[in-house]
Amino acid sequence: MFKIKKTVRKFYNKWLYKITVRAPGAAVFRMVDLEQIPDLLEELSQNTRTARLYSLNRANESRQDLNLIVSHLCPLDKSSYFIRVERDCIDIYVNEQSLFEGLCEGMKDIIKHVFRPVQNILDLLDRKVIIVKKYPKEDFRYRVYLKPHMIKDRGDKIKYLEWLDQNQDYSVSNSVRNWFIATDWNWDRRYMLVKNEPALLMLKLRNADAVGSVYEYVISDK
Repeated sequence: MFKIKKTVRKFYNKWLYKITVRAPGAAVFRMVDLEQIPDLLEELSQNTRTARLYSLNRANESRQDLNLIVSHLCPLDKSSYFIRVERDCIDIYVNEQSLFEGLCEGMKDIIKHVFRPVQNILDLLDRKVIIVKKYPKEDFRYRVYLKPHMIKDRGDKIKYLEWLDQNQDYSVSNSVRNWFIATDWNWDRRYMLVKNEPALLMLKLRNADAVGSVYEYVISDK
């Protein structure tokens, strides 16, 4: 039976579940498209393709397991999963619990281990959150991305920063401060810290155009 591990973070800040399967010769997943793997394995089994690469020889030896993986992934919408190949293992990332459980059942004999989220993180899916062990600077609850290009006048940017300096509920690093003044385009992503919800509301009232995405820090209870 494979090991089940718990996590309080999203993988790549996107995926909730991770399944690691043992798959010698997994490099074939990098060589051809997913749909082409069965044909490649068939050629290898019939020796109609010269297997000079060690990884191809390994794939030929474990073609049954590789075909099993392909058979479970091919019917899926490609946006519903992500794979990463690492030596003789393939990591499969998904977000749907039913899909996770179905893959685990179908590939249970070749699974090395899986990661699934602790229950409390499932309640946070509809919110932009960052799971942490402690709050930044002890008590700042929000990360706010800034949009300096929305304030056109440089003098107004300086006044905006001066207003932030008057309240200890906001924290802006010197590098972000310099970036905020100099940046007039919309492509970079940098942020400030906000202590609480009332301070966040005041920030939006002061200049909502300069406020981008807001993420809430949530303490893990595990």
